[in-house]
Amino acid sequence: MTYSLNLEKRGVALRGLTVDLQGKRILDDVDLEIEPGEIVALLGPSGCGKTTMLRAIAGLQPPLRGDISVGGKIMTKVPPYQRNVGMVFQNYALFPHMTVADNVTFGLRMKNVAAARRDAVQTASLAMLELTALRDAYPARLSGGQQQRVAIARTIATEPSVLLLDEPLSALDKKLREGMRIELRALLKKVGITAIIVTHDQEEALAIADRIAVMDRGRIAQIGTGAELYHKPNSRFVADFIGYMNYFEGTVGIQTGGLLDITIAPNLSIRAPSAQTIREGERVSVGVRPEAIRLAPQKQASVPGINAVPAQLVSKEFLGVVTYLRFEDDSGIERMVIRSGEDHDLAVSDGARCWLQWPEQASIVIAA
Repeated sequence: MTYSLNLEKRGVALRGLTVDLQGKRILDDVDLEIEPGEIVALLGPSGCGKTTMLRAIAGLQPPLRGDISVGGKIMTKVPPYQRNVGMVFQNYALFPHMTVADNVTFGLRMKNVAAARRDAVQTASLAMLELTALRDAYPARLSGGQQQRVAIARTIATEPSVLLLDEPLSALDKKLREGMRIELRALLKKVGITAIIVTHDQEEALAIADRIAVMDRGRIAQIGTGAELYHKPNSRFVADFIGYMNYFEGTVGIQTGGLLDITIAPNLSIRAPSAQTIREGERVSVGVRPEAIRLAPQKQASVPGINAVPAQLVSKEFLGVVTYLRFEDDSGIERMVIRSGEDHDLAVSDGARCWLQWPEQASIVIAA
């Protein structure tokens, strides 16, 4: 009879999680709710608390206060080996003297699982991760992607409720890492387990996760889908961490038809969708994504319409799929425009003066 892994999906909840290390606050009153079977990425710069949160969930880092629950059961004081949480480490931590099959069953042997069940779990785990043909190979013979699959297979062989992955692709070179992003998401969805991934790579988080929690100095700055964070960031920190952004500083004027008029320079204003918390006279930042900007030749001094800023092309940076056009506006501030494929805007020559234009809905108002 074929053995089926018992990978029951469990949700994870953090309530007021606070962690201090050597007198320094690493996690500060964090609340987080993760649905069963959901893939959530913890994204942020080094030192923001991502890995500490992962270690706290695994039971490797005791919190100062707060609660951690898995499947509705409080785990805060439960020892790591009783939490039924699996962890895939950054360097995979495979045993070089063991075959793939032996690596996969290592955790089961440590738990004194009976040989018959151990062999059945091993077979099921190898099949699920498409490693059956490599069962007798040693880690040194495997590619980076294969080693990652072995690390995941070893972890799911213990049938955890939650899978934790700490920088799972950082050990791979750039090209392989890009290819493995989609494969890793497909693997996690195939396994069907709740997964929490730590990464500092925005593209990795966008490609793999159902939702992303952007972290800043021990707190979650914003959580949402990749599209929500990209198009509706709640702060400059989040906007800057998810892609490139051009900022225009100005003062809010009148509101008409659901749009704000924002003065950014004498005789120069732009429009943006209204925000309930923004009031007339308030200083704000207006963010515009580089790919939303279109170019028009600056043949006359008058402004051609709303949301048009004069600037001069300083340089082009060709990167294959995309080209970065760097402009400098009349205030000396750099503006980025991104083009892809054979866009006609790429014909603009260095030194040319243009109007940078974008639709009103592409303006993202961020309070100062």
